[in-house]
Amino acid sequence: MTQADTPDQGPGDRATGVLRRMLHQRAQAKVGQGGAPQLPAPPPTTPARAAATAIGRAADRLYQLPLRALSVRPGAVTLAELPEILPELPLVAVLQGPGDLLGAIVLCPQAVAALVEWQALGRVTNRGLERRRPTRSDAMLCADFINAFLADLPAEMEGVEGFEAIGGYHFVTHLDDPRPLTLMLEDRPYRSLDFDLAMGTGETREGRILLALPQPAQASRPRPAA
Repeated sequence: MTQADTPDQGPGDRATGVLRRMLHQRAQAKVGQGGAPQLPAPPPTTPARAAATAIGRAADRLYQLPLRALSVRPGAVTLAELPEILPELPLVAVLQGPGDLLGAIVLCPQAVAALVEWQALGRVTNRGLERRRPTRSDAMLCADFINAFLADLPAEMEGVEGFEAIGGYHFVTHLDDPRPLTLMLEDRPYRSLDFDLAMGTGETREGRILLALPQPAQASRPRPAA
């Protein structure tokens, strides 16, 4: 007597056990005949997972910098809302895309410090930071990482709904003061990716990076006939 046919089981349990054995035997027979075993379907790609892969790959490919996404928050933001979600004393970089579209990427002081330390010292420290605005030198030291991330992101986001128009952007300049940002960017909806990151190994810095790229204009739908 098999485990599936013990007296303690009811008719429904026995039927389930028989069906499970039949399916297992059929799968084994397919494998024996040269068929490939059934593997579980891969989880669908989400914006957060794709963006985390892209930013981690860019840091590793460019600097071999260990970078782990603690959280990624995809979203949408208006131009009026953008200044309200910026970190304090940010490095604001203006991005240019196809058709002279402009976007922005914003790094908090901890993220800037991690990138600068890794290039200057070969490691990330957890020393306290002086309270100051990012400089042009800071922006130049972060520009290669920004461009590497923007280059990897479209490939990882391919097929992810809502992120079809994020390719072709690159670093143009940085702003000493974030206030002119709303005057430079077009007043339209923006697709955003908000990262919380652990940067470095051993000693680490937890930084934040915010990306905002313009959404493509939606084609107007024809009105139904009266």
